[in-house]
Amino acid sequence: MKASGAQSRYSESVKLNPKVELPTYASTYTIDINGAQLALLDYVPTAYRGCVHLVHGFTGSKEDFSALAPLIAEQGYRVIAHDHRGCHQSSHTPGAYSLSQLASDVISVQRALGLSDVHLLGHSFGGLVARHAALQPGATQASLTLFCTGPARPIDKDGWLELMQDFLRDKSMVEAWDYMDGHSDHGINFRTDGNVDSVMSSRWRESDSTAIVEQADILLQATDRSDELAASGLPVHVVYGEFDDAWPLAEQDRVASVTHAPVSVIADAGHCPNEERPEATAHVLVEFWNSLGTLR
Repeated sequence: MKASGAQSRYSESVKLNPKVELPTYASTYTIDINGAQLALLDYVPTAYRGCVHLVHGFTGSKEDFSALAPLIAEQGYRVIAHDHRGCHQSSHTPGAYSLSQLASDVISVQRALGLSDVHLLGHSFGGLVARHAALQPGATQASLTLFCTGPARPIDKDGWLELMQDFLRDKSMVEAWDYMDGHSDHGINFRTDGNVDSVMSSRWRESDSTAIVEQADILLQATDRSDELAASGLPVHVVYGEFDDAWPLAEQDRVASVTHAPVSVIADAGHCPNEERPEATAHVLVEFWNSLGTLR
């Protein structure tokens, strides 16, 4: 099934960073969606139980799920993840980075691949995108997992998001990365323990600065839509790391309460349990999806 007005055409496979190794049942490719070429990771298991769509967060990419996705696929779920337009290996489309556009891309990817009743998961910023997509008229999601994401704007320590916006309005992504590489004490630093990770570096440099600025705007202007989610009747699952500090844990719990959602807390994890504790994360996700029955 193809989305109205959406173009879908497969292209040659995209080349992943050499540090990201894919299992034999996974592939990468680009697909034309709504005027953009979106880069996808696609894990297709032999035994098919259903489909899961993973949506990455702010300054992230599909590779954020490279540890988690195979563990889910091993349980019989096809797993797809794409780079948001303007991010990493997806094409740049200046002026088309709104929340509505990013949410439309999520739905259009599913329709272009002929998928329905998909388990949708959004991590961090991706949770806002996934929530918006799930609430679109005619959306056919089987469930929504809000993964380390909150109801509205996140905790913005020291005005970090606005600082980044100002920074990127004056510098290219390459210039910004090079500056951060030499000024890790300047308050703008995405690296862990001061180590430059090749995947993080490449996806940052390949992204569109205007896309990152727009994503920061979406985060800063986010509003609570928990009541709408509750009214939709869509099964919701709230998952976060024990030490997640991007949104207050109490706010994430409140979303669960309003939407009547189960809460899964990943022990010894922060904002990215998909990378910190992938086995434990896969376990709680698959357990929830299995409880809802087999998908098409």
